[in-house]
Amino acid sequence: MSSSLSSILADIVLQNLEKETLRRLNIDISFYYWYVNDVAIAVPHGMIDNVLKVFNSFHDKIQFTLEIGGDNLIF
Repeated sequence: MSSSLSSILADIVLQNLEKETLRRLNIDISFYYWYVNDVAIAVPHGMIDNVLKVFNSFHDKIQFTLEIGGDNLIF
């Protein structure tokens, strides 16, 4: 059973991750949504690999995967 403090600490870490990675990217993002453990973000097509690299460089124990939507759908 986890402590009630663990979810608060996780939120703080993820908010810091979000703030730092978006600052590092320094690109125009059409939209960015974070829900529980999913992120939906719209970036220029040529920047997809760089965005993933920046998110994954925040901490070696926090790693993101990538799914690319198509036909106006997010998978």
